[in-house]
Amino acid sequence: VGFVFYACESTTALRSASKLRLLIQGEWEMILINPNVPAEKWIFEASGKVYRMEMIHDTTRSDTIDVGNYQISTTLSTPYLTISDFSKRPLDFMNGKWTLVELDDKIMVIAIKQGGLVQKEFTKMP
Repeated sequence: VGFVFYACESTTALRSASKLRLLIQGEWEMILINPNVPAEKWIFEASGKVYRMEMIHDTTRSDTIDVGNYQISTTLSTPYLTISDFSKRPLDFMNGKWTLVELDDKIMVIAIKQGGLVQKEFTKMP
């Protein structure tokens, strides 16, 4: 009797939490669908802090929107990004256990069920 493992749809599945923690560190620019919403970046630090920053139009400056904490955990098939301590409304809805749909050195996609499916996509900043 043998076992066959099929390729997972996500390249993030089956990676260790420590590998994912290394990949997530740095600055990530959110891909915006609505051009009327200010550009935003998230900064993940090795300390477990996550910063939400509003990027000031036509400048390299950014202002802090909120500061929280994050943790990475995994099961056999699913990695998670748990965000806590965002406190400024309406940002506190970002707190929760997000599925790490995709994470590599260029792209991050996270999703959570909150009444419906909420998905955020990011590109890694140099």
